Amino acid sequence: MRARVIKKFTSAEGMTILVALLFFMMCAVVGSIILTAATAASGRLSSLRKEEKGYYAAGSVAQFLKDSIEGATFQISKTDDQDPSYTMNGVKADKSGDALIRLILNTAEDPDVKYQMKVAPQNNASSDNTVTADITMQCTDDYEIKAVITTADGYKLSLVIPYNIDTQTITTTETPTSTEISPAAGTGTGENGGESAASGSNTTTVVHVTTITTVTWSGGRITATG
Repeated sequence: MRARVIKKFTSAEGMTILVALLFFMMCAVVGSIILTAATAASGRLSSLRKEEKGYYAAGSVAQFLKDSIEGATFQISKTDDQDPSYTMNGVKADKSGDALIRLILNTAEDPDVKYQMKVAPQNNASSDNTVTADITMQCTDDYEIKAVITTADGYKLSLVIPYNIDTQTITTTETPTSTEISPAAGTGTGENGGESAASGSNTTTVVHVTTITTVTWSGGRITATG
Protein backbone atom coordinates (compact mmCIF):
# COMPACT_ATOMS: atom_id res chain seq x y z
CA MET A 1 0.00 0.00 0.00
CA ARG A 2 2.72 2.39 0.97
CA ALA A 3 4.69 1.44 -2.13
CA ARG A 4 1.65 2.15 -4.31
CA VAL A 5 1.18 5.66 -2.86
CA ILE A 6 4.83 6.50 -3.31
CA LYS A 7 4.65 5.27 -6.89
CA LYS A 8 1.70 7.56 -7.64
CA PHE A 9 3.51 10.64 -6.27
CA THR A 10 6.66 9.85 -8.22
CA SER A 11 4.97 8.78 -11.46
CA ALA A 12 5.80 10.91 -14.60
CA GLU A 13 2.70 9.85 -16.50
CA GLY A 14 0.72 12.85 -17.93
CA MET A 15 3.67 15.30 -17.79
CA THR A 16 3.75 15.53 -21.59
CA ILE A 17 0.24 16.99 -21.63
CA LEU A 18 1.11 19.52 -18.94
CA VAL A 19 4.26 20.61 -20.74
CA ALA A 20 2.30 20.95 -24.00
CA LEU A 21 -0.37 23.06 -22.30
CA LEU A 22 2.28 25.27 -20.71
CA PHE A 23 4.03 25.71 -24.06
CA PHE A 24 0.71 26.56 -25.72
CA MET A 25 -0.02 29.20 -23.09
CA MET A 26 3.41 30.76 -23.57
CA CYS A 27 2.90 30.88 -27.34
CA ALA A 28 -0.53 32.45 -26.87
CA VAL A 29 0.90 35.16 -24.61
CA VAL A 30 3.77 35.91 -27.02
CA GLY A 31 1.38 35.98 -29.99
CA SER A 32 -0.96 38.37 -28.17
CA ILE A 33 1.94 40.72 -27.42
CA ILE A 34 3.10 40.64 -31.05
CA LEU A 35 -0.44 41.30 -32.34
CA THR A 36 -0.89 44.24 -29.98
CA ALA A 37 2.44 45.75 -31.03
CA ALA A 38 1.60 45.27 -34.72
CA THR A 39 -1.78 46.97 -34.31
CA ALA A 40 -0.20 49.96 -32.53
CA ALA A 41 2.53 50.20 -35.18
CA SER A 42 -0.08 50.11 -37.94
CA GLY A 43 -1.91 53.04 -36.36
CA ARG A 44 1.31 55.01 -36.03
CA LEU A 45 2.24 54.32 -39.66
CA SER A 46 -1.17 55.47 -40.82
CA SER A 47 -0.82 58.69 -38.84
CA LEU A 48 2.73 59.13 -40.11
CA ARG A 49 1.62 58.77 -43.72
CA LYS A 50 -1.04 61.42 -43.15
CA GLU A 51 1.46 63.79 -41.56
CA GLU A 52 3.96 63.18 -44.34
CA LYS A 53 1.28 63.91 -46.94
CA GLY A 54 0.50 67.25 -45.33
CA TYR A 55 4.18 68.04 -44.87
CA TYR A 56 5.12 67.33 -48.49
CA ALA A 57 2.04 69.15 -49.82
CA ALA A 58 2.74 72.28 -47.78
CA GLY A 59 6.40 72.02 -48.73
CA SER A 60 5.51 71.81 -52.43
CA VAL A 61 3.41 74.98 -52.23
CA ALA A 62 6.03 76.86 -50.20
CA GLN A 63 8.80 75.89 -52.62
CA PHE A 64 6.68 76.85 -55.64
CA LEU A 65 5.94 80.29 -54.17
CA LYS A 66 9.57 80.79 -53.19
CA ASP A 67 10.86 79.92 -56.67
CA SER A 68 8.23 82.11 -58.38
CA ILE A 69 8.81 85.20 -56.25
CA GLU A 70 12.59 84.96 -56.15
CA GLY A 71 12.61 84.94 -59.94
CA ALA A 72 10.52 88.13 -60.21
CA THR A 73 11.66 91.72 -60.74
CA PHE A 74 9.32 94.50 -59.65
CA GLN A 75 10.06 98.04 -60.81
CA ILE A 76 8.59 101.41 -59.83
CA SER A 77 9.24 104.38 -62.10
CA LYS A 78 8.26 107.92 -61.08
CA THR A 79 8.99 111.15 -62.96
CA ASP A 80 8.66 114.44 -61.08
CA ASP A 81 5.22 114.63 -59.45
CA GLN A 82 3.55 112.26 -61.87
CA ASP A 83 1.87 109.06 -60.75
CA PRO A 84 4.29 106.13 -60.61
CA SER A 85 4.20 103.32 -63.15
CA TYR A 86 4.79 99.68 -62.26
CA THR A 87 6.28 96.79 -64.19
CA MET A 88 6.69 93.14 -63.26
CA ASN A 89 9.38 91.31 -65.18
CA GLY A 90 9.36 94.12 -67.73
CA VAL A 91 5.59 94.01 -68.31
CA LYS A 92 3.37 96.92 -67.26
CA ALA A 93 1.36 96.09 -64.15
CA ASP A 94 -1.42 97.68 -62.13
CA LYS A 95 -3.51 96.96 -59.03
CA SER A 96 -5.92 94.78 -60.98
CA GLY A 97 -3.14 92.36 -61.87
CA ASP A 98 -2.41 88.92 -60.49
CA ALA A 99 -2.07 87.99 -56.84
CA LEU A 100 1.59 88.91 -56.61
CA ILE A 101 1.03 92.39 -58.09
CA ARG A 102 -1.87 93.08 -55.72
CA LEU A 103 0.19 91.79 -52.85
CA ILE A 104 3.16 94.04 -53.60
CA LEU A 105 1.09 97.16 -54.21
CA ASN A 106 -0.67 96.37 -50.93
CA THR A 107 -3.84 98.36 -51.49
CA ALA A 108 -5.96 99.36 -48.52
CA GLU A 109 -8.85 97.26 -49.85
CA ASP A 110 -6.72 94.15 -50.16
CA PRO A 111 -3.83 94.31 -47.66
CA ASP A 112 -3.15 90.61 -48.01
CA VAL A 113 -3.89 87.92 -50.53
CA LYS A 114 -5.70 84.70 -49.68
CA TYR A 115 -6.25 81.83 -52.08
CA GLN A 116 -6.17 78.05 -52.37
CA MET A 117 -3.92 75.74 -54.33
CA LYS A 118 -4.29 72.05 -55.11
CA VAL A 119 -0.97 70.30 -55.23
CA ALA A 120 0.44 66.80 -55.32
CA PRO A 121 3.07 66.12 -52.65
CA GLN A 122 6.66 66.24 -53.81
CA ASN A 123 7.15 62.53 -53.15
CA ASN A 124 4.01 61.42 -55.02
CA ALA A 125 2.67 63.10 -58.14
CA SER A 126 -0.46 60.93 -58.33
CA SER A 127 -3.69 62.89 -58.75
CA ASP A 128 -5.20 60.68 -56.05
CA ASN A 129 -2.88 62.29 -53.53
CA THR A 130 -3.56 65.93 -54.30
CA VAL A 131 -3.94 68.14 -51.24
CA THR A 132 -5.68 71.50 -50.94
CA ALA A 133 -3.61 74.17 -49.23
CA ASP A 134 -4.83 77.53 -47.95
CA ILE A 135 -2.35 80.36 -48.57
CA THR A 136 -2.23 83.77 -46.90
CA MET A 137 0.39 86.20 -48.22
CA GLN A 138 1.44 89.62 -46.98
CA CYS A 139 3.92 92.23 -48.15
CA THR A 140 5.41 94.62 -45.59
CA ASP A 141 5.98 98.30 -46.33
CA ASP A 142 9.62 97.53 -47.09
CA TYR A 143 8.66 94.77 -49.57
CA GLU A 144 9.46 91.71 -47.44
CA ILE A 145 7.04 88.97 -48.44
CA LYS A 146 5.52 86.58 -45.92
CA ALA A 147 3.27 83.61 -46.56
CA VAL A 148 1.56 80.98 -44.41
CA ILE A 149 0.58 77.69 -46.06
CA THR A 150 -1.94 75.49 -44.23
CA THR A 151 -3.15 72.07 -45.39
CA ALA A 152 -6.56 70.59 -44.64
CA ASP A 153 -5.12 68.35 -41.91
CA GLY A 154 -3.68 71.36 -40.11
CA TYR A 155 -0.04 71.13 -41.15
CA LYS A 156 1.40 74.64 -41.47
CA LEU A 157 4.52 76.12 -43.03
CA SER A 158 5.78 79.70 -43.00
CA LEU A 159 7.65 81.32 -45.89
CA VAL A 160 9.62 84.57 -45.49
CA ILE A 161 11.45 86.13 -48.46
CA PRO A 162 13.72 89.12 -47.78
CA TYR A 163 13.98 91.88 -50.37
CA ASN A 164 16.73 93.72 -52.23
CA ILE A 165 16.25 97.31 -53.46
CA ASP A 166 18.23 99.20 -56.06
CA THR A 167 17.38 102.87 -56.68
CA GLN A 168 18.50 104.79 -59.75
CA THR A 169 17.96 108.49 -60.47
CA ILE A 170 17.94 109.80 -64.03
CA THR A 171 17.99 113.54 -64.79
CA THR A 172 16.92 114.81 -68.20
CA THR A 173 16.64 118.35 -69.56
CA GLU A 174 14.08 119.66 -71.98
CA THR A 175 14.58 122.97 -73.85
CA PRO A 176 11.39 124.17 -75.55
CA THR A 177 11.87 127.19 -77.85
CA SER A 178 9.32 129.96 -78.54
CA THR A 179 10.02 132.48 -81.37
CA GLU A 180 8.47 135.92 -81.53
CA ILE A 181 8.46 137.57 -84.95
CA SER A 182 7.78 141.30 -85.54
CA PRO A 183 5.29 142.44 -88.22
CA ALA A 184 6.21 141.41 -91.77
CA ALA A 185 8.43 143.69 -93.90
CA GLY A 186 6.61 146.40 -95.91
CA THR A 187 3.73 146.71 -93.54
CA GLY A 188 5.38 149.38 -91.40
CA THR A 189 6.58 152.93 -92.08
CA GLY A 190 10.28 152.45 -92.72
CA GLU A 191 12.29 154.06 -95.48
CA ASN A 192 11.56 151.19 -97.86
CA GLY A 193 7.89 151.08 -97.13
CA GLY A 194 8.14 149.45 -93.79
CA GLU A 195 10.35 148.15 -91.00
CA SER A 196 12.48 145.15 -91.77
CA ALA A 197 11.51 141.94 -90.02
CA ALA A 198 13.02 141.51 -86.59
CA SER A 199 12.95 138.30 -84.71
CA GLY A 200 13.96 137.06 -81.28
CA SER A 201 13.65 133.91 -79.21
CA ASN A 202 13.09 133.07 -75.55
CA THR A 203 14.32 129.70 -74.24
CA THR A 204 13.52 127.96 -70.95
CA THR A 205 15.27 124.81 -69.71
CA VAL A 206 13.12 122.29 -67.83
CA VAL A 207 14.76 119.61 -65.70
CA HIS A 208 12.97 116.27 -65.18
CA VAL A 209 14.02 113.81 -62.47
CA THR A 210 13.01 110.16 -62.85
CA THR A 211 13.48 107.73 -59.98
CA ILE A 212 13.52 104.03 -60.79
CA THR A 213 13.27 101.60 -57.89
CA THR A 214 13.93 97.93 -58.62
CA VAL A 215 12.87 95.30 -56.08
CA THR A 216 14.05 91.69 -56.15
CA TRP A 217 13.77 88.89 -53.61
CA SER A 218 16.23 86.22 -52.49
CA GLY A 219 17.18 84.09 -49.51
CA GLY A 220 13.69 82.82 -48.72
CA ARG A 221 13.25 80.73 -45.57
CA ILE A 222 10.70 77.93 -45.12
CA THR A 223 9.94 76.90 -41.53
CA ALA A 224 7.35 74.70 -39.84
CA THR A 225 4.89 76.58 -37.65
CA GLY A 226 2.44 73.87 -36.73
